[in-house]
Amino acid sequence: MSKVYTRQNPYLIDKTIAEIQNYIAEKLQYENIFGRCERTVKEVNGRKVFIPTFYKGANEYYPLLPDSDLKNFVFFNCDEPQRVELTRGNPLQISTTVNIILWFDIRTLENEDERNTEKINIRYFRKTN
Repeated sequence: MSKVYTRQNPYLIDKTIAEIQNYIAEKLQYENIFGRCERTVKEVNGRKVFIPTFYKGANEYYPLLPDSDLKNFVFFNCDEPQRVELTRGNPLQISTTVNIILWFDIRTLENEDERNTEKINIRYFRKTN
């Protein structure tokens, strides 16, 4: 059973992402389905490293990196900047590129005795149609 983490009172792109999250929960077997991530900066060996995180609330962020506790999980990354179009007489249109990141542990997938990630991707994408 999937656990879907959405933003409180999703609006605009987050509302659309929440709809996609629910669709993924229905079609695929992912333990955790996170919404739009935020990029936080961490310094490692004097270099800035950007880490995808999910905002939990109360100024706390949950890192979205491969982890045996998270198991197989999904999150969304939105490119910046967003494009905004506003023309008189038409509704506001906001567009951006959205990446859906699917992390999975091959060892946990059924009928998977080889490490053919492209084959796994095709199988999962077919399930969503």
